Amino acid sequence: MKQLFAVLILSAICFAQVWQSEIIEDHTGIGSECDIEIDSSNNLCVSYEYMHGHLSTSAVKYAFNENDSGPWVLTTVGSGEYTGYFNELALDSSDNPHISYAWDVDWEYIPMLNYASYNGSSWNIESLTGTGEYIEANTTIGIDSNDYPHIIYNNTGGLNHRWQDASGWNYELVSSGSCESPHLVIDSNDNIHVIFSRAATDEMTYAVKNTGWSFEVIETTTGFYESSDIDMVLDSNGYAHAVYRAGEHDLRYASNNGSGWNVENIHTDALGYPSIDIDSAGGLHVSFGIYTTESNRPLVYSYNSGSGWVTVEIDPTVKCWNTAIAVDNNDIPHIIYYDFSDGLTKHAWLDPMGIDDTASPVQLTGFALHPVNPNPSNGNATITFTTPHAADVNLSIYDITGRKVTTLVDEALNEGSHSAIVTDLTSGIYFCRLTTDTFSSTEKLVVAR
Repeated sequence: MKQLFAVLILSAICFAQVWQSEIIEDHTGIGSECDIEIDSSNNLCVSYEYMHGHLSTSAVKYAFNENDSGPWVLTTVGSGEYTGYFNELALDSSDNPHISYAWDVDWEYIPMLNYASYNGSSWNIESLTGTGEYIEANTTIGIDSNDYPHIIYNNTGGLNHRWQDASGWNYELVSSGSCESPHLVIDSNDNIHVIFSRAATDEMTYAVKNTGWSFEVIETTTGFYESSDIDMVLDSNGYAHAVYRAGEHDLRYASNNGSGWNVENIHTDALGYPSIDIDSAGGLHVSFGIYTTESNRPLVYSYNSGSGWVTVEIDPTVKCWNTAIAVDNNDIPHIIYYDFSDGLTKHAWLDPMGIDDTASPVQLTGFALHPVNPNPSNGNATITFTTPHAADVNLSIYDITGRKVTTLVDEALNEGSHSAIVTDLTSGIYFCRLTTDTFSSTEKLVVAR
């Protein structure tokens, strides 16, 4: 079942975002953690927990949607008592999924670490911890350039790293003491980047392993929250961008450009489970839930192209429990989230212009909007289009939030080929939209300075 809803944002300028939403699965019960990745063919890959609780039907599931164009294909990866929480998903170079997750063998909330991998035809599940070694607040997984998995998790002994190579599974203790809610990213040189909080000292900590582990304190403040309330992404230069909860409801954004950490607040009413991703122009996309009442915790989306955060509620009536965001190969953000009030795992994605992509106006009318050149650009680009007869034409530029940036053409034009030049755009994702009485078409423009 799909639904379409629009959100009007009031600020210095009024503009609108259109998000589409659909239900992946109705749990008819309780669920929780979820994660999303986009594969090389722009397919949506999702892991999520089904029936969180002391129930024999608890499971970790995998959902696949081909180019966001068809029905979701759902697979139960593993099932059993208290199975599937703290799950995280990663894809290897063949786009095969790998999932780390917790399971409780005896219903006593003493969770063990499991690892599930798909080889193209079947799933294989391995238990990586045994009796006496249980995990606490999170598991996080990454795949290196040799397609070997690395898993970071925390327990009472500290922060732990298990990884596979040609000889099998390996283990090391990354840091002792109380280490909460780690998140792992592996860069193109197979360096391992981890962000986590140290509960005893109230430190948000960033760790990197190349030949050995090194540690930096991002900030020290009272009350870093656990339970998957931390996420991180690396930009094209390998610099880290992170989101996490601090205090009771502050959502922090921290970034490092090589000369130190910069920390700022995104929102002061965040409930938890923030997620972050980055687009091809370096724009940052964040999803999270906020607290309004005990039964109403809207899903919220924030975007920053470098000139400040734009924040909107995109599903205002839900009780949002978890979120995970990923930007697809067309720079469109997708959010997976769990609606606790209705027991639904859901998918929302941004349609910046609210355009029905199934229409074929070019073939019907003879109008044509041609690809922008150059693309990507440094802020200046030429847009060409064709009119088969005299017509009133509007050519406008919108940013990814749906805000109109500028209008290049708004007049009657004769038949023929036309061009317009756009200048001085800041870094970000833009959409060039040509409209007439009988035609509309959009081309994406990436600006990377």
